[in-house]
Amino acid sequence: MISNLIFMLMVAAIVLPVYAVLYNNFNLFNPGLLLVILLGSLGYVSVGTLLAAMTVQTRTRDILLPILLFPIVIPLVVACVKASSGFLQGWPWSDLSAWVNLLVVYDVVFTASAFMVFDYVVEE
Repeated sequence: MISNLIFMLMVAAIVLPVYAVLYNNFNLFNPGLLLVILLGSLGYVSVGTLLAAMTVQTRTRDILLPILLFPIVIPLVVACVKASSGFLQGWPWSDLSAWVNLLVVYDVVFTASAFMVFDYVVEE
C-alpha cells in the first residue's frame, strides 16, 4: 500500500506542474488542493490494495478487480472532484468542509478496515 501511495504521489508531483503550465490562470499549488490530492490518493490506494489482494487468486482477476473497485470508489471520486473544483474556484470553507470531511472519513474507515482484514484476506 505504501509503495502504491508513493507511486501515485510521484505521478501527481509530475503531473501537477505540467497542468500548472497548461492552465496558467489557475493556482494549482493551493494547499487545499494538495490536501485533496493526498486524501484522494490515500483512499484510492487503500481500497485498491485490499481488493487487489482479494482478487489476486481468482481466475478472472483482470475483470473482477475493476468491477469491485468502481462502485466502492465512486464516493471518493465525487468528493475529490467537488472539493478540488471548490478550491480552484475559491469557494468558502463552509461549502468545502463537507467534501473534505467525507474524504477524511472515507480514508479513515477504509484504511483501518484494510489493515484489520488484510491478514484474513491473504490467508484465504
